[in-house]
Amino acid sequence: MKYIISRIMKMDYKEFFNKVSEISKENNKNKIIVFFDIIYCGFKYGAGYMDYYLFNFINLTKEERKTFITRGINNTIVQKLNDPNKMKIFTNKVSFNKKFSKYLNRRWLYLDDNFKEFEEFIKTQEYIFCKPLALRSGEGIEKYKVSDFKPKKLYNTLIEKNQLLVEELAVQHKQMSKIHPASVNTIRVITINNGKSIKILAAIFRIGNNNSVVDNLGSGGMSTYVNVDTGEVEFPAIDKFRNVYEVHPITNEKIVGFKIPIWDDVKKLCIEAASVVDGVGYIGWDVCVGEKHPYLIEGNEFSGHRVLQLPIRENQKVGLYPKLKEIMEDK
Repeated sequence: MKYIISRIMKMDYKEFFNKVSEISKENNKNKIIVFFDIIYCGFKYGAGYMDYYLFNFINLTKEERKTFITRGINNTIVQKLNDPNKMKIFTNKVSFNKKFSKYLNRRWLYLDDNFKEFEEFIKTQEYIFCKPLALRSGEGIEKYKVSDFKPKKLYNTLIEKNQLLVEELAVQHKQMSKIHPASVNTIRVITINNGKSIKILAAIFRIGNNNSVVDNLGSGGMSTYVNVDTGEVEFPAIDKFRNVYEVHPITNEKIVGFKIPIWDDVKKLCIEAASVVDGVGYIGWDVCVGEKHPYLIEGNEFSGHRVLQLPIRENQKVGLYPKLKEIMEDK
């Protein structure tokens, strides 16, 4: 209840009422009925209005609604499986890179009054990937062509933009690049460590769009499910506006039927990484698939629940909550 009240206090009411109108119009339902049903679902299922909209709650039965990991349920699982003190390793990108250096498979540098070290670092790099230390969802990340700058100018630019984490480019597999070459098209793998076993809850293929260098939904990207057993994409991709794509709108590459390269290596990396920090058992790993090995990009201690359950396939009316509970109770 405390969580729901805090969400009500922070809610974007303009966007909330816009969604009420949109849902009402799309489904030919009275706005008042939609309004009160959203409120009901907030208290009953812990669903925010974006959960309600994206998971198509307006057309689901009570039993179907119970199968979805909503914002409230996701928050509860995080509180249960993730120790707040240990989650700090994941919120600072430098701390994360140090802890998981074995799985990064690329060089990196933290800028801290160390121009000479930076100058040496970029000598062998055509491009570098630069990130702020704490922002999420691809915010503040930029790719720089080293030859476009004099070393001191580039260094000062990064300091001014607070892009203090500099990384060697993770070069993705040519098959991954074909779908959208401008972005590193990553796999989000969700692992659950219940203290006795580590299992993969779901895997999502995230694909960039509009020539953006990031693949996040919030930045205009799209996503689809990956079959955890086979590594194959079985359904079209969807963006945050619920547009569905069987082929990529920029490259015309087929999405359905795409097979993730070196899939077993991707799973192995995530399972191993999930055992590194005791007390953080619910993590979303972002992985770049390379030609010979996967690169761990980052771990998300508060993994997004919506991207895992978007209604990609026709008549999708079941969420991942039953599977999540099964894994949590697995011996």
